[in-house]
Amino acid sequence: MKNTISFKGFRARIEFDSDDNIFYGRVLGVKDIIGFHGETVTELITDFHNAVNHYLDVCQQRGEKLAMCPLCCGVSVPPPFDLPRR
Repeated sequence: MKNTISFKGFRARIEFDSDDNIFYGRVLGVKDIIGFHGETVTELITDFHNAVNHYLDVCQQRGEKLAMCPLCCGVSVPPPFDLPRR
């Protein structure tokens, strides 16, 4: 089973909440929180696309550079948490 989807270079992790009977996800690799959900796979994908497009619009309106590097550019992004030191 695949639990990630991609759109415009953004990747998201998908999960299913069996208590609420809903799919939900979060875009990975960005400093901002970009979440989305849907009761069906079609609704989930549509909401994911809308969330990414909204994020891009907000960044453009604010004159901000993206707070991440989309997967297509090949630049690694540090994780949003501290890794244990060896």
